Amino acid sequence: MSLTNSSLNPKYKDNPDHIKTGALLILKDNAGTQSLSDYLKEHTDDPQAFSALIDSLKTELQAASVIPPHSLLI
Repeated sequence: MSLTNSSLNPKYKDNPDHIKTGALLILKDNAGTQSLSDYLKEHTDDPQAFSALIDSLKTELQAASVIPPHSLLI
């Protein structure tokens, strides 16, 4: 499972104007994309899906660049 910003996902099949900037989308295996909220609705009763999502989020967030708040001070 991979998470991406809609603007960086060329496989997104819905109207990109319907997605807010910075919205997370889930890339589904061979099935296009799905919004995070839709994924959560579909997997409400599946603790393994939530666990996999949390693990994926942790991995993605660890890989992301983070700007320390003190570097934003002018």
